[in-house]
Amino acid sequence: MGMISSNGWGQMGEEGGCVAIGVSNGVDEVVDLMIPGTTGIIRNGKIDIFKGSMRLAVDKWGCIEVTAYDTFEVKEDINLSRVQYEQALMGGGRNR
Repeated sequence: MGMISSNGWGQMGEEGGCVAIGVSNGVDEVVDLMIPGTTGIIRNGKIDIFKGSMRLAVDKWGCIEVTAYDTFEVKEDINLSRVQYEQALMGGGRNR
């Protein structure tokens, strides 16, 4: 896991890459336990696109469980939040 700042935003990663993460009310108590080197499970997290970049959001419906300490190399050079995405229009693609 990565480090989450006091404002609730940080970065998490694994051997495959990393992504920005936001933690909102309801899961704040786990923020102090999330330090580099810890592993965990995220339940009911969701991906949001904000200003064209991907973020993993864990809100009051989500849960982060810190499980153990592990040693692995996080691929910080593969950051999915740095990729610019476009949101697809729903409903036939016509603007109404």
